[in-house]
Amino acid sequence: MNWRAIDDPDYLKFGAATINSEAPKLQKSLEGGILKSADSLGIIRVKGREGYRKDLLWFMFQDTRVGKNNYVKADPVLRDKLIDEVARFIEATEPKTPSQTELERVHAEFNEVNQQRLALRLSNPEEQREAATLDERLDSLATRMQDLNKTVIEEHKAMNAQLDSGELFASIERELLDHSEKYPTLAAYYNPAK
Repeated sequence: MNWRAIDDPDYLKFGAATINSEAPKLQKSLEGGILKSADSLGIIRVKGREGYRKDLLWFMFQDTRVGKNNYVKADPVLRDKLIDEVARFIEATEPKTPSQTELERVHAEFNEVNQQRLALRLSNPEEQREAATLDERLDSLATRMQDLNKTVIEEHKAMNAQLDSGELFASIERELLDHSEKYPTLAAYYNPAK
């Protein structure tokens, strides 16, 4: 920020706290939390809605100080609506890469095998052998998911490198404006004139 001629010490302190998860709570700003939350919601692109851990989302998780003795109250209902809308919005605006379908299939298989594994009681040698086989399969699927995640990221980078940013933004904005009924929370707070 200093290279952009921003030298206000309070602004610099809050700006640094935005990217420092170890910063004291009083140094965190509402704007910084929103920025972190937007970044966090981007994880839905790779993990999907079901794989997204909403407990890691800062936005509306707890009351947030916005001034001396002034707080924005936590709103778990708004928070859940926002997560669901962002997931639908990403699904509508993010083209799938060739490897994403395979990643979804492997992820579903992992969940199915994991449920089988968790159902075993391990009370006899036969169940213990079956558990060992399932554990090997889970390890194999986990490795495959890690590899596919990396491939999907690289495929997205290659796709994005071919996009014109103006066209991309226009298409994303069109989705929100043309289908605001699908995204009522997002649409309520979006003003294209600003």
